[in-house]
Amino acid sequence: NNRGQIVGHSDSTNNGGCIWEDGEITGLAGGNWAGAFGINEAGRIVGQEGGQAVLWEKNTIRYLGILPGYDSSAAGDINNSGAIVGCSMRLEEDPRDPFPYPEHFFRASLWEDDVLTDLGTLGGENSSAGAINNRGQVVGWADNADGDRRAFIWDGHNGMLDLNDLLEDGSDWTLFEASDINDSGQIVGTGYLDGQKRAFLMTRVPNGRR
Repeated sequence: NNRGQIVGHSDSTNNGGCIWEDGEITGLAGGNWAGAFGINEAGRIVGQEGGQAVLWEKNTIRYLGILPGYDSSAAGDINNSGAIVGCSMRLEEDPRDPFPYPEHFFRASLWEDDVLTDLGTLGGENSSAGAINNRGQVVGWADNADGDRRAFIWDGHNGMLDLNDLLEDGSDWTLFEASDINDSGQIVGTGYLDGQKRAFLMTRVPNGRR
């Protein structure tokens, strides 16, 4: 964050969840494996502990919950209003497979004002939210009806939109994951340009497209 606080995971702490500040590393509360994935300007930290999305604040830990039908969750980002995004997850094995290999399923999740919201998909099975800005805009990736992964933006007014539908006509990009968004609405992520995997920066242009 802008205060220079850094969060993450380190094997040197009790459960791995940690914060670096003023040259020192401090472990976060909790007794199970943990990773810290996001921090806001107030120093509130989000991540995962014991297979569940959590919020750390003033060295206390709060478990955020899991969407119905899923068995674990993780929080990846928190804005300055305290809205948190990430995903709920589950593992399934196909009973018809003689050598079953668990398949992962993901669903983009928003925790806000003690309410857990399923952000949906673009018509497919899976999605995951990577970041939220201070305007409440969420970005991430989601499967479309054909099962292809696409980058999305979500807000409380328009729901989930495929970023590819917002590209200028004739664009050679295919955007498959959005990883962050700032308060001006600029989005960064990964896509394909002419078949080559590339990082992208997406910025709104005056005609309303991007």
